[in-house]
Amino acid sequence: MIKRAGGHKFFLIFFVCFTLIFSKNIFAIQVYDYHTEQFINKIISEITSVNAYDKKINFKIYKNDFPNAYVSEENVIYLSSGLIVYSPNYVSFLGVLAHEIGHLEKYHVSKRKKEINHLRNINSYGNLAAVVGSMIIQDPSVLNAIAVNDTTINNLFINFSQDQEIEADFYAIETINKLKLPTDSLKEFLLILENKTGANLIDEELKKFSTHPIFEKRFEIIDNITDEKFNNFNKNYQREFEFIQAKFMAYTDSGIITNLKNNQKTYYESIQLSKSGDLIGSLKKINFLITKKKKIIFFKETKANFFFS
Repeated sequence: MIKRAGGHKFFLIFFVCFTLIFSKNIFAIQVYDYHTEQFINKIISEITSVNAYDKKINFKIYKNDFPNAYVSEENVIYLSSGLIVYSPNYVSFLGVLAHEIGHLEKYHVSKRKKEINHLRNINSYGNLAAVVGSMIIQDPSVLNAIAVNDTTINNLFINFSQDQEIEADFYAIETINKLKLPTDSLKEFLLILENKTGANLIDEELKKFSTHPIFEKRFEIIDNITDEKFNNFNKNYQREFEFIQAKFMAYTDSGIITNLKNNQKTYYESIQLSKSGDLIGSLKKINFLITKKKKIIFFKETKANFFFS
């Protein structure tokens, strides 16, 4: 039994699904994968190397097809599997992670809690609980569902959150600039996100109640503070990220499969064959990769999991 943020307790049910290990509760399925966690730690080191934040950064990956990331009350960064499979490249993934680290460095969660306490005496408990939940998990749909009977109070919540989101956006772009990385993939990711959320269908009045800046605003931020076209792109990081994407696509049956190519596609196919019960076919493909790329240890880890399963 584990204690959840907020004092609630719940049971975790553990089971193995080939390489990825899932922990399931009534809220989400947490994913454990050593290779992916090591890679994310490397990306975090890149981000913190050019910023002032020097505290340990904790993160968790959860299974959800929608590309998303948020910071919990306990300053833990939650990353969805959809964020991994739909990120155009490692730079866009780095940008989203930097955005969340920006929330940590700027003490946004503690500031939100203080603001909530200030308003505790001037709003009804029912609406306050819904607003608090929306702010902590950054879910504007919860806020949109509230009967807005006190415009002043709700706008105070909303503006506070939007200011933080914009500050975190600036933090992310400035981090990418400091690392001399291109920002094109961030725009590409925003287009993917916009398409998946159907933002073009949102009524203009409803946009006013969103805790996140609208997509046009985020494009403006990218364009306004990116003065140069940098290209300090790390090809080794990108190759590793593509293999991680292939792994997550295979195990979660999501993502843009047509984007996979060459060895990454072979890796994806080896996992898919194993999932379907074709051990011989999966071993042929994974053995081909092991022979071709002897130094990549996680191929052998994947092969071991084929046998284990």
